[in-house]
Amino acid sequence: MTRPAPDHVQADVLWVSGARTGLAVRPPVHRGADRREYPRLVARALALAAAGHPDPEVARRLTAEGFRSARYPDVPPTLVERIRRTHGLVSLTERLRREDRLDGAWTVGGLARTLDVTAAWVRQRIADGTVPARRHAATGRYLIPDDPTALAGLRARAATLHP
Repeated sequence: MTRPAPDHVQADVLWVSGARTGLAVRPPVHRGADRREYPRLVARALALAAAGHPDPEVARRLTAEGFRSARYPDVPPTLVERIRRTHGLVSLTERLRREDRLDGAWTVGGLARTLDVTAAWVRQRIADGTVPARRHAATGRYLIPDDPTALAGLRARAATLHP
């Protein structure tokens, strides 16, 4: 019996007749890093997260591609989050929450901070059609085009809230 890796045991059964049967066993491991494919899982998770996919979507894709965690038959979103944070990668959803602009467009929070209004006020203007917005493909969050004319109109409208 040999254990070439923490997640792999190779046993050879020698029968009385002299025949030999090989048996491969995958015992449970307690750390994901002990799995042989862990470096590939990490690289793939980081690539998907860097492409803008949220953690649950990355976990779903990794599971569909045949990856699994140490203790579960799938890849849970919490593992993806841990991998991403360990490597200093901020999720796109978090960037959309923190940053004022992304890819040349305003985020809801960024526009709200610029206009000194609440994010709810901006979302209401989006809902009533006053503010044109599109949804980000990966996160579904609103992005508002940077139009100086529209911004000036919104500034004037927001100024009436703070006389």
